[in-house]
Amino acid sequence: MPKKGAKAKLKQKQKKQNKQSTKDIPSKSQNGSSKNLHSAAEAELDAISALVTVNPDDHIKEFVRDVTLHNFSLAPIGGGAPLIRNANIKLTSGHRYGLIGYNGAGKTTLLKALASGQYKEIPKYLRVLHVHQEQMGTEKTVLQTVLAADQEREMLLQKQTQLTQAMNKFNEMPESEHTAETDALGIKYVQQLNEVHDRLKFIESDTAEARASSVLQGLQFSNRMKNMPTSDLSGGWRMRVSLACALFVAPDILLLDEPTNHLDFPAVIWLTEYLAYEYPDDKTILIVSHDRRFLNDVCTDIIHLENCRMIYYKGNYEAFLKIRSEQRIHQRKQYERQQKMISHNEEFIARFKANKKWSTQAQSRQKLLTRVSRIEKVLGDLEFRFNFPQPNPIKNDLICDLSEMSFGYYGEGTGTGKKAASTYILHQVALRVKMGEKIGILGANGAGKSTLVKLIMQELKPVLGTSYLPNGVEVGYFAQHHLEALDYNLTPIECLKKEFGSGVTQQQIYAQLGRFNIGDTYARRRIGTLSGGQKSRVAFAILTWYAPHLIIMDEPTNHLDMPTIDALAIALSDFEGTVMIVSHDQHFVETVCDEFWCVGNRGVKMFDDFQQCREFSKKCRAPDVLPREFATVSVKKKVDVSKNYQWADATKDGAVTIDEDEKQKEKKKKAPVVVNKAEVFKIDAERAIDKGLQKGLTPNQTLRHLKGYNPEDGNVMIVTKLGFIMFHDYFDDKSTKYVELDHFEFFEPWQNIIQYCIPSEHTRNQRELLNIALKCFVIAKKDNANNKRCNTTYSFGLMLEALVRRFQMIEAEIVKKYAQEHEQNDDALNEIEKDVIRQMNTFLVMAEDEDDDDDDNSDSD
Repeated sequence: MPKKGAKAKLKQKQKKQNKQSTKDIPSKSQNGSSKNLHSAAEAELDAISALVTVNPDDHIKEFVRDVTLHNFSLAPIGGGAPLIRNANIKLTSGHRYGLIGYNGAGKTTLLKALASGQYKEIPKYLRVLHVHQEQMGTEKTVLQTVLAADQEREMLLQKQTQLTQAMNKFNEMPESEHTAETDALGIKYVQQLNEVHDRLKFIESDTAEARASSVLQGLQFSNRMKNMPTSDLSGGWRMRVSLACALFVAPDILLLDEPTNHLDFPAVIWLTEYLAYEYPDDKTILIVSHDRRFLNDVCTDIIHLENCRMIYYKGNYEAFLKIRSEQRIHQRKQYERQQKMISHNEEFIARFKANKKWSTQAQSRQKLLTRVSRIEKVLGDLEFRFNFPQPNPIKNDLICDLSEMSFGYYGEGTGTGKKAASTYILHQVALRVKMGEKIGILGANGAGKSTLVKLIMQELKPVLGTSYLPNGVEVGYFAQHHLEALDYNLTPIECLKKEFGSGVTQQQIYAQLGRFNIGDTYARRRIGTLSGGQKSRVAFAILTWYAPHLIIMDEPTNHLDMPTIDALAIALSDFEGTVMIVSHDQHFVETVCDEFWCVGNRGVKMFDDFQQCREFSKKCRAPDVLPREFATVSVKKKVDVSKNYQWADATKDGAVTIDEDEKQKEKKKKAPVVVNKAEVFKIDAERAIDKGLQKGLTPNQTLRHLKGYNPEDGNVMIVTKLGFIMFHDYFDDKSTKYVELDHFEFFEPWQNIIQYCIPSEHTRNQRELLNIALKCFVIAKKDNANNKRCNTTYSFGLMLEALVRRFQMIEAEIVKKYAQEHEQNDDALNEIEKDVIRQMNTFLVMAEDEDDDDDDNSDSD
């Protein structure tokens, strides 16, 4: 008789246990409270057991991590001709794929389709994550947001809390209520809790915070920024939060769409090394990128999306270029050989098909041609060629000269040495640039690259030292967001005509656009219908109109595909003038430039070797980044430039209304001009405050420049500006005021300007000022728990003593309502915020007692 299998033994044992358990079921006459406890707890336990219990009768499944889709076709989201037709998608576990192709080939659409969950061939147990949009802004800190991205860990921690609470209830139950049923339930609690603990240990939950912090640090988040709410971050930094969440979770298939576009140079280097060496080996990555060096260092395979087909190549991008070139050479030779054979046979057939003697052979050759597998002709890659106009000669080859230059947005530093330099973003910079030099500017975001460019262009003036740009030097500047300034409703011809005046001839416009490979077809299309690369070439045509001696480009490759990037590199290399490039594209910078500047640590260090500059940039740090509301440079509002082009608008009948527009101008000239003095002399309060900071003025001195400003309740910009400046200075433990002044002495100079800009009747603005005080208090305490401004149980109360009681900057009623609102939403607060609300209530009680004592004293008098 054959032996029973392990599965049969397990079934037999389970049946035996079930029979035994039926004998132990208590009767209905037992204590009712234990029965209720059992039924209530069982319902809670069912949800928990689903996570950790495995049915022994289930068949063991083999979990495959590879993804295969056969005969895959994909159409554009808005409809149209297929982008991919009858292709085979094969993503093998552990491989790093680089997806390349021309702009518009369908790379981003493919990533969205793979992440949509609509394909059954992608198993549901595989987690697919597509990083393509910025993180939503919430009150959660950056670190909390990244930790919450691990949904399994969050669920396990929640289950652990539920089980612990259930165990506590069980332990508190009197001995008299214990039965066999409740004891069995307690054993189940212990088992489930142990299983949850084991799973948390397996996924390394105890090291989660350290791992998340390490990822954020690699993406250049400072300790202050890690503790900031995501709602206080700009769009670019929120995009980094999304990337950090994806790297921390490490999904089975990670889809990255241009991940380096929102990163600075040190962050790109870190991301490259992290994906290449630290990301789990069993996970799959699919990357869309135009950064050649990034693809070379990360990718193990390349997928080339070309002519609606997906062609796979082993190796990185350089290997792809080599293999593809060799294949195309071989294919071209085979094609030419086959075409000769086909041509020879076709001539024979045409000559002898009617000949009785040779007709049989002609027919056999005809059958041979029909059976031949035709080799495709090798089509040349799309090649872009454009050139920059050569600059006019100048007497002196000096382009710019920076001599012992220092600059800071807070004006001249006080003190000496490092203490004075702490207020500068650039300190004692000495640079000299000559004609024909090609310079790459590298560094972290906030290190001062854009500031350095503005100083060279004379848009900013140094605080100390000099920045000299000769009058005869023409400068062409391509900004990172330059494309947003183009009017998408105009054609390139109309755009250049409006930009450079009506005196420009059509021939000159076509010649300038032709330099950048914009022919007649695209020159007559609206700019909004052009691709990102074509829009960039329109921008290049504008900035080089006057043949500049110095071309400065800020991230010029962001909207370009690889052929256009290669063409731009060749054009800049052939340009005889001076070039300065701010870019994170390592291959592009190394190809074009022969000198490299690393901006960081409040200085600029020059290198002749790119690799040395790359290694040095890893050690450089930018000044700490404050919340967006505290930024000293305000974001420029987008201008609707289409208003400047009313002459090109059409009437309902399609006729251009040039004559009518001229008539309206004539009427306006004749009409009397009515001047509204309130509008003409309207005070820009934010700008006045910024100027006061730059000049080192006190709050009362700054107030003199706000004369005529009319504050509005609900306009929180001025509240945010003053609030973050004042409270940041209050909690700054490196400031002399921190040591010398108590809370009353510190806030006293701010009394007049706060009362003027945020009067007591403006309840919404006062509430916002109180909210900013709470935010800054929380951030300061998280940064440094020993900060004397926030390390006592009544630190925030002392602030209120000054702000409310002594100097009346905030009304007590505002504090009362604020505390009541947040007490109702107590679950949404962290521990520090709860403590602040407690201090508010303590302050309010003490204030009422003082008022009662004053009333009693007045009555007795």
